[in-house]
Amino acid sequence: MADMNVRETLTEKERLRLERIDKLDANKRRKKGIFAAVTAILILFFVVGTVFGGMYILSYEGTQELPAAEIEYPALPATETDIYADFAQLLQDTKVFSGTKLDVLFDVSLPEDSIAVTGDNAESLLTYLKYIRSSAEGKLSACYEDERHTGVYGEDFSTLTALAFFNEQDFSKAEAVVNEENANDLKYVFTFDGCAYEKKEASPVFTSFDLAAAESAITAMKELFADVAKVGKAELAYEDFVCTAEVDRLADALQNFRQTRVCNVTLPLTFTGDYAAFGEVTLQFKVQLNKTFRFTRVSFSFKDDVYYIEKGSSDELKTSVVSDESPADVVITFASSDESVLTIDGTFFKGVKVSPNPVTVTGSYTYNGVTYTDTCLFWVRVPVEGIKLDTTELALSKGETSALSATFSPADATITTLYWFTSDESVATVDANGVVTAVGAGETTVYCVTLDGNYKSVCTVTVTE
Repeated sequence: MADMNVRETLTEKERLRLERIDKLDANKRRKKGIFAAVTAILILFFVVGTVFGGMYILSYEGTQELPAAEIEYPALPATETDIYADFAQLLQDTKVFSGTKLDVLFDVSLPEDSIAVTGDNAESLLTYLKYIRSSAEGKLSACYEDERHTGVYGEDFSTLTALAFFNEQDFSKAEAVVNEENANDLKYVFTFDGCAYEKKEASPVFTSFDLAAAESAITAMKELFADVAKVGKAELAYEDFVCTAEVDRLADALQNFRQTRVCNVTLPLTFTGDYAAFGEVTLQFKVQLNKTFRFTRVSFSFKDDVYYIEKGSSDELKTSVVSDESPADVVITFASSDESVLTIDGTFFKGVKVSPNPVTVTGSYTYNGVTYTDTCLFWVRVPVEGIKLDTTELALSKGETSALSATFSPADATITTLYWFTSDESVATVDANGVVTAVGAGETTVYCVTLDGNYKSVCTVTVTE
């Protein structure tokens, strides 16, 4: 009442000013209330999120890549005769000219660590020779320019592969060598007696081993020292020749065939005139030639074998093509095995609806009258987001069994394929249905991994006698 009486005595101007102050105070109180409410809601979300997030982490233990499927490689040839027969057949099979091309390459080198000089002032002369080595390699490489060949698909290269062929009696040793890091990379290594080079008539194979570069190197050295030294008679010693056939083991296809030849050159030099102080020296070096027959085949393939997408997803189909055509000239046709699930529009796909079965997509590419095809699978699915075993601990006596079951998240996930594993089979084993069998005393982990998403859940198994 006192406040009302005071307000009644105020002038109109003072009363309006007081009303504005009241409104400001009311707004402040409202803002404080909103701020407090928002803060409380945020705290609630944080607490609930932490609890449920922790439960999720405890229930779904991340992901783990499934182990790659074991590849069954064909058996290696058992004897040298088998190795030769396999190589001869592979070389014959390359003559499918419509889908294969052949490039012939040459690489000539003077290995720096093979250059040696003995005699007076050898060190300074050695430094000079190493300095001009790369230039000499270029000149030697030019000697083989006419023998290089750049192939095209559809070309008949029979005459070129004839230079790579030899008879079984020509080599002194044959080996099958597998790459330790990739068992699909196989090499057949044939070794030929280098001394037989002096007897070319022994086999026509040595005509393709001609190391004219060695004689060219000697000629170049003679020209290099013509004004300063007399060049004595050169000695040539040929090391064993090696032929290496590199094979794609799974495709059973010859990738390339390489001939490696090495000649050791010894050259006596006697310096004359103004350079007589250098005296007599002996120059030694190696000439190495690699002749490679490299085969390339037309191919067409999808980048991956299986794709997992969701309803409504759309993107371009990813493929790989090997041919002489430019990307702009490559025309690929695609087809879906079920357009109601996955549609194809040109080079783009779109997931129409979720399906319990995968869709097969076929791609076709035609080149030089030959059609190459490949297929891949598309799953249009509700993705798996987690997996949880019905128990995280299991105690068994030796010989007992117990079945584990798993719950997928979400419940309507499309692909419910599970793979089961055990960390120690001497303690417990697990079959494809999640049935655990106690084998011996100890502790191990049994876990499952989803095909879709690689989600993992673990159960600790303790076995007693």
